[in-house]
Amino acid sequence: MKITTNGVITVGVWRKGRMTSGCLVKNLKAVTNLAPHPIITWDRAERIQRNKEIWDNKNSIVHRLPDHYKKRYWEFVLSEAEPVHYRKPTSRYEWDAKRRTMVETEDYPIIGFHPPEADNGLWGGETVIKGYIQSRPYTKKKILPRHWVPHFFFPHLKNVVTYSEVLNKHMKITMTERTCRLVDQHFGLDLYLLETPEIDIASKLGNKLKREILLLLAKGTYYSNDPERHNYIKRKYAKFVIPLEEAEWIGLDLNEACRKQQEIEESIKPIPEKYKFELDLVKRLASGEENPDHDKIIKELESESVVGQKARKLMQGTTQRYVLEDKSETVTGIGADENAVIQKIGSGDMGVNQALDGADVTHTKKCLSKKQMRKLRKEQQKLFRRKDRRARERMRRKLKRAAQRETGFVKPKRANISRMEDSKCKQRVAIDMQFESLMRPKDVRHLFVQLAHAYAVNRRAENPLQFSVVGFSGPQNKLFFDNPNNHHWDVIFEEQPLDAVFEKNEIVYLTADSENSLQTLDSSKVYVIGGLLDHNSLKGHCLKLAIEKGYAHARLPIAEYIVLQTRKVLTVNQVFEILLRYTENQSWKKSFLDVIPRRKGIVDSSECSKNIENNDNIEEQKNIRN
Repeated sequence: MKITTNGVITVGVWRKGRMTSGCLVKNLKAVTNLAPHPIITWDRAERIQRNKEIWDNKNSIVHRLPDHYKKRYWEFVLSEAEPVHYRKPTSRYEWDAKRRTMVETEDYPIIGFHPPEADNGLWGGETVIKGYIQSRPYTKKKILPRHWVPHFFFPHLKNVVTYSEVLNKHMKITMTERTCRLVDQHFGLDLYLLETPEIDIASKLGNKLKREILLLLAKGTYYSNDPERHNYIKRKYAKFVIPLEEAEWIGLDLNEACRKQQEIEESIKPIPEKYKFELDLVKRLASGEENPDHDKIIKELESESVVGQKARKLMQGTTQRYVLEDKSETVTGIGADENAVIQKIGSGDMGVNQALDGADVTHTKKCLSKKQMRKLRKEQQKLFRRKDRRARERMRRKLKRAAQRETGFVKPKRANISRMEDSKCKQRVAIDMQFESLMRPKDVRHLFVQLAHAYAVNRRAENPLQFSVVGFSGPQNKLFFDNPNNHHWDVIFEEQPLDAVFEKNEIVYLTADSENSLQTLDSSKVYVIGGLLDHNSLKGHCLKLAIEKGYAHARLPIAEYIVLQTRKVLTVNQVFEILLRYTENQSWKKSFLDVIPRRKGIVDSSECSKNIENNDNIEEQKNIRN
C-alpha cells in the first residue's frame, strides 16, 4: 500500500513473484482503536434534567448549600456508574468474521431496577434486571417451539458479619457475592468504602458508613485508649482525611442535604428583640404590676409591632392562635368597659395555654396579615361547624335508639368480667416458665399464645382461678411485655423461681409421666403446669425435675374416664381449662369431654369396656359353635 502524489491510495498486487500497483482501494473505512462514543442512558438524562430544573429556581435552598457539596453532587450526577451487569466494548471497531469486515461496535447499557432493600445493605452496584428466558428450554423444538417469557433476575444475597477497623465494630450486613469480592480486593470494608465513589456504592447504608468513617478520621477520636493502634490507623488512612466540614456532607442525597442546611439556618436564626419586648409586656400585665390606661397599652403594643402568634411560637415553643369574636377583620375588639384585656383563649383545641384578664386590646390589619386573618377566620368557622356536627350526631344517635326500641331490638350487653380477687374460687394454679433455655424461639412464642388462651378462658369464667406465672425472667420477659396489651393482664407474674414463691409442701407438679392419679383438687395446694413445648423430645423432664426438687407430682385421671386414640399429652391451656372446668362442675369426665378436642379420638371408657365385653361374648359363641 502507498500514497501517490495526488493523494490517491493504491494497493499493490503480487503477480508471478513481483508486485504491481495501480489498484484503487474503494470503500476503505478509517479504523481506530479509540473508545466508543459516550452513551447517555435514559436514567442518566432524566437525572440531569431533574437536577437542572431544581437548580434553575433561583430561590431554591440548593443555592445555599456548601460549595464543596455542590461540586461533589454534580460530579455524582454527571458521572457514570461502573458497569456491573454487562461489559463495555474495549475499542470502537471490531472484526466481523462472518462478513469479513470491520464493524463499529455499539454500546447498549443494561439498566436495572434499584429496589428500596438495596439501601439497607451493600449490593456493590448490582440491581434487579428484567429480561427474558426461554420457556421449556429442555423440550425439543419439534414438539413445542420455544417462547421468550419475561423474567426478573435477582442478585444472590447473604448476611455477612464484617468488621470496620476505624469504627471498631462488627456489623451484620446483607451483601452480594460481588460486594464480598470487592471488600476482599480492597483488604477490608473501610478501604472499600473510602476508595469507591458514592455512585458505585449505590446504598444509603454504605454512604452512611463512609460518612461516619470520614467523620471519625477527621476528628481523630478513634482508639483513644490505645496509642499504638491510634497511630497505625492514622498512618494507614492519612490520605483519606478531609476537613470536618466536608466530611459531614459526604454521601447525603439532595433531600437530606437541603434538610440539613435548613436545620443549620434555623438553629442560627436570630430572634428579633421586639418579641422579647412583647413577652415582657404580657408578663407585666399578667402579674398585675402595672395598670396603665388604654392608650398607653395600644401605643406600646403598636410600637413594638406585635405579631403574637409568631412571637409565642418562637419564645415559648408552642403554637398559639387567636380567635375572632366576629367575622370582621378585628381579632379582639375593645369592650364597653374601661379595663383593658389581652385575651388568649385557653382551650386545648386552639393550642393556647393561658388567659389574661384586665385588658381588651384591638388588633387591626397592622398586626396580622391577610393570610393570618383568613386562617383565624377558618379556625372560628371550624369551631362553629364542630359544635353543630356534634349536636347533629347526638340527635342521630337518639333517633336510632328510639327506632331500635320501637322494633324491639335489645343491644346485647357485655358479659361481666370477674377479677381474681373477687372470685369465690381460691384454687391456685401456676405455670412454671423456667424452661426457656430448652426451647427454640418459635416454641417460646407458641407458649405465649397458649398463655393468652389460658388467660382468656380464666377471664371469662364466673369464678376464675388464682392464676400465677412464675420463673418469668430473662429475654422471654422482655419479649412478652413488648406487647403493651400484656401489661394489663389479671395475672400474678413472678420473676422468682417456683420454690421461692410457694412452699415446697404446697406444690403439686402436674405431668403426664407421673404414676399418681389426681382424684380431686385441694384448695390448700398449688397445682403447677410445666411451661415446656418440647414436641416429645424431653420426655419425663418435668417428672425428673419434681423428683429432684422434692415436689409432689400427679397426672390428670384421663385413663380412668376416657380413652384417647392418640397420645395423652395436652397443651398448657388445655390442662388449665380442664382444672377450671373441674372447679365448676366437679366432674373429671365432663371436663375432659368439654375441653379435649375431638380430633384426639375421645371414647368414653364405659362404652369402650362394653364393646370389649360384647366382642368377647361373640368370640365365645363362635368357639362354642365350632
